[in-house]
Amino acid sequence: MKKLKSAIALFAAVMTVMSLGLMTACGNTPPEPPPSGEVTVTRIALNTDDVKKTYEIGETFTTEGIKVTAYMSDDTDKAVAISECTVTKPDMTTAGNKPITVAYGGKSANYIITVNAPKAHECLTICPICEGCMNETCEQDACLTKCGDNESNKLYRLEAEDPHVALIDGSRGALNRTAVKDDAGVSEEIKERNKDIVYIGNFNANAGASIDYTLWSTEATTATLYASVCKRMQSAIFTQGIAVLVNDDMIERNTMVPSTGVNTDTWADFVTVNLGCISLKQGVNTIKFTNISADFGYNFDKILINSPVRLGWSESELIHEEIDKTLYDAVFENVETKDVAVTELTADTQVKFFTYNAGTVGITASMAADAEYTLDDLKANVAFKLDGADAEITLVEPFKGTTATDDGEGNQISPFVKVAIGEGIKGYNDLVAGAHTLTMSAIGERLPVVEKVTIDVMTKGIYYVYSKLELDTENVLTEYTVGDTFDATGLTAVATKRDGTTEELTLDKLTVATPNMNELGLKRVKVSIGNVEAEYVINIKPNIRVIAFEGENENTILSEGLNRDVCEPGSLVHYVGGFADAIGRKITFEINASKACTVTLYVSVSTNSGGSFAARVTTTVNGDDALGLDGTVPNGSWTEFATVELGTIELKEGKNVISFEKTGGGPGDGYNFDKMELGVTDDDVTIDWYVDPDAQA
Repeated sequence: MKKLKSAIALFAAVMTVMSLGLMTACGNTPPEPPPSGEVTVTRIALNTDDVKKTYEIGETFTTEGIKVTAYMSDDTDKAVAISECTVTKPDMTTAGNKPITVAYGGKSANYIITVNAPKAHECLTICPICEGCMNETCEQDACLTKCGDNESNKLYRLEAEDPHVALIDGSRGALNRTAVKDDAGVSEEIKERNKDIVYIGNFNANAGASIDYTLWSTEATTATLYASVCKRMQSAIFTQGIAVLVNDDMIERNTMVPSTGVNTDTWADFVTVNLGCISLKQGVNTIKFTNISADFGYNFDKILINSPVRLGWSESELIHEEIDKTLYDAVFENVETKDVAVTELTADTQVKFFTYNAGTVGITASMAADAEYTLDDLKANVAFKLDGADAEITLVEPFKGTTATDDGEGNQISPFVKVAIGEGIKGYNDLVAGAHTLTMSAIGERLPVVEKVTIDVMTKGIYYVYSKLELDTENVLTEYTVGDTFDATGLTAVATKRDGTTEELTLDKLTVATPNMNELGLKRVKVSIGNVEAEYVINIKPNIRVIAFEGENENTILSEGLNRDVCEPGSLVHYVGGFADAIGRKITFEINASKACTVTLYVSVSTNSGGSFAARVTTTVNGDDALGLDGTVPNGSWTEFATVELGTIELKEGKNVISFEKTGGGPGDGYNFDKMELGVTDDDVTIDWYVDPDAQA
């Protein structure tokens, strides 16, 4: 047994010698042991609690938050900065689990990150161009990138009431360029938020009505389009009620207009919604909003465009070149109200601002003074000048003291009131593009306390220049056949300015709304310049010979309760009053035809709730009330009359009796009745009122 152990020991020694010799022969030397007393790293440990470990493809890998601890050969440990370590870089272009190796002092440790494929959008409001989310309130992980999030772009505010915007009539008639909605019943918060909004009236539920923008872009670009409209009782997708065409290409977006949150429409509460990216070409671009529903829609305020390039109404009305913004208290690009703090009135207190376009701004100052301090006191102690010229001032409400008061419910009421600097209670000022200076000079001892000056961009230049518009239509076509092209050639006007002077205007300086030429009857043609409007009337007739029988004519037979000759303010015609008020009321026409013939039957009526004529009125011809006579009455107003085709009827030679009886709808749910018309194709036929021979004798 001792011999066996000795043999094994001898064999081990020989192998060791041979191994050392082999290593030397191969050029490798065994590692030398560390010098006596040198401390080395024996291992490292990673704390990855605060390290990002989940990524999406394409994200940048980071080691921020990692903590490395090195354990030493002398039984000590120390924290090591990640910058002193070597870290492997993972492939961030593919999905999967990725090992990350951190090395220090010859030792290493690993941790795992996960790279996921991008999350699919779960919401529906995704812009098809930039793939950003169009819903600012959406908080889904995949929707953190919002469409239009580009602070380097310029935001252009383009009011729909601006005279550059064309307004096209719809089924309910003309659009109103300067509507202000009654805000009765809404909260003070809503009133304050929407107090300065002027919008396009009669756009809601006005099928075919259109608000058409024409803009100039300095370059082809992609921009983000927003629209400001009123909230409705129910949320709805914007483009399901309003067709949006950009350069004649329709865009369909799932942009939701939020609801009021209560069980009623809040017509005075406006919200701005994101309609996504649009492609603009260099030069002229058109953006059109057309109401496609006779039952739904919105009050329309304005659009906003977030664009990386300069825009304007035309090539000659582009946004002004960049300026040194540090030189001015307020600089804006027709976008927002600007408040400039002013804490003291001196001999030369100045507020400097810059307008990028010629336009109208409203200027007001917030001031406080004792209750007995009057407008005359203010004028005697402070001189107001705008660009060196004396400025008109208006005290919007009386002064009420210099300290806040309690309203009795623990709320503090500010003592500051508005002083309008310029025209009216808004302080309108028509300014050229460029730099402007408002100077408020202390010229007396009784000075008010001042808080700030507010400069509010209203709209483009001519908006508040004029106060009255008178039209001359002597040389203008006013009689049309259905389907004709509208033509305002020859139209001129005289505009009265705010300073009392007048200006003669030709058609090229006027904005003329195109009426619906496919609808019969009298049509108002709206003409405007700036914020003033006028109108003239055209008549659109059927394309056949028409014989009219007026409802108020003495030959018309009216049942009890009907008024023969009514003409309300704003109405273009005299009509039969009271027809809509009660079931059973009847209007009867007795006419005489020179021979038997087929004619087309029309009626001229008005209502504020259109629909099927036959649903409320039964038409009887020579005792037959089952002829299926019906037509669609457009939505409108009680003073706006439309001609409705009911169908063809057979007249016999001699006396014919045609009657219209209210048989449906409640009180007030019906029509004002103007006249009956017969379209005749046979030139040999004559039709007139029937005269009883016996009565005539």
